Amino acid sequence: MTSVSYMFEVAGRDASFIDLAMVSRGRAATSRTTEECRAFEVVRGNRVILPLCLDIVLSVRDEYWVNQDWSMKGMDKRAIWLAISLGFDSGLRI
Repeated sequence: MTSVSYMFEVAGRDASFIDLAMVSRGRAATSRTTEECRAFEVVRGNRVILPLCLDIVLSVRDEYWVNQDWSMKGMDKRAIWLAISLGFDSGLRI
């Protein structure tokens, strides 16, 4: 909150609302305890993420990259393919 207050002051705006009790209670309500953080990490670490199979990735490449023009629609499809291929290449592996 210090950085938010500083940015308001730099912009010449009133930052006194940050000191209100309602803002303090809201910040306290959204922060996690140490036990909650540990439980979250345990749950997150136990997830099994299956990798995509190569056949699906290649069919997506054929649909979204091969023979696409350089129009806005074609560029959108190419961007989708790049995101999928990067995710497949450097994604989480078990």
